[in-house]
Amino acid sequence: MKSASGNRTVRVLQQCMFAVFFLLASQSSFAAGKTSGLIHLPIEGRPQIPTAINWSTELLNAANAALAAKNPSAAAVPNGTVWVGTNFSRHHVIPQQYLQALVGLSQAADSDIADTDANKLALQGALRKIRYPSAAPLLTGMVWAPVNLFEGPVGFLRSDEPGNDFELNKPRSFDEKRWNALRNVVDVMTVLEFSNQGTEFTVSAQTLNAKGGLAKLTAAVVELAKYTQENPVPIHRFANTDWVDGRSLSAINLQDLVGFSSSLIVTDSLVASKKNAYRLKLKTER
Repeated sequence: MKSASGNRTVRVLQQCMFAVFFLLASQSSFAAGKTSGLIHLPIEGRPQIPTAINWSTELLNAANAALAAKNPSAAAVPNGTVWVGTNFSRHHVIPQQYLQALVGLSQAADSDIADTDANKLALQGALRKIRYPSAAPLLTGMVWAPVNLFEGPVGFLRSDEPGNDFELNKPRSFDEKRWNALRNVVDVMTVLEFSNQGTEFTVSAQTLNAKGGLAKLTAAVVELAKYTQENPVPIHRFANTDWVDGRSLSAINLQDLVGFSSSLIVTDSLVASKKNAYRLKLKTER
C-alpha cells in the first residue's frame, strides 16, 4: 500500500505531465508573430469583375420575358443583358471588404504573422482553392468567388440592403450547407472583432496570434474551401420566389421593374418608385 506522500507525488507528476501535454497540443493554435498592438490590413477599391463571370441563364430568360411582355409594338427589342446589369447585382454574403481582410492576413508581413506559421500557410492554400477564376489575382478571385455570391435586385431596390455589413438572411433557395460554411467565417471574424476603419481593417495581434484567433479563422476558411472543392457551384441564380415586395408581400415581378421614357423601355435607369421596395423573403414567411 502506497503512503499518502507517495500518492501526492504521483498526482503531482500526473498533473505536470498533463500540463506539458496540454501546452504541446495547444501550441499549434498559437500563430507565430507579434502578440501586442494591432495588425493593419489595407482595404483597396473593389476589383473589377472577371470577364468569366456572367449572369445566369435563368435571370436573363426571366428578364427577356418581362421586357417582351412590356415592350410597345413595333419598338426595338431592348437589350436584356444591359437591363439586368442596371437592375440586378451579385450580392456578397461575406462583404468584399472582409474578403480583402482575409487576403491581407494571408499576405501579412512576417513581423506580424510569421511566413512559416502553419495557420498562415493553411489560410493561403484555402484562399487559392476558393478564388475564381483560378488564374485570377488572389484579391480579385476572392472578392468574386461564386460560392459567396447570389443574384438579386440592386441595393437601390432593396429595403434590406446590408451595405458593407454581412447578409443576415439566407435566400430561401440558397443551399443550407453552403450558407453555414460562409456564415461560419462571418461569425469567427465577428468574434475576433475585425474593425473596419474605412481604408483598413485592424485586428488585435494578441487575439489573433497569442489567443488562437488565426487558428479558428483558418479552420473556418479551410472548411469553406473544402465545400467549394466538393461543390464547385456557380453564383447562386436569381429566383423570384426568394424575394418579396415589402408592400404587397407577393413575389417580385420583373415586369414591375420595367421603366419607360418617351414610350420606350429604358435599360440604363431604375424605376424610382421601386426604391427600397423589395427584400429577401424571411424563413418564417410562407
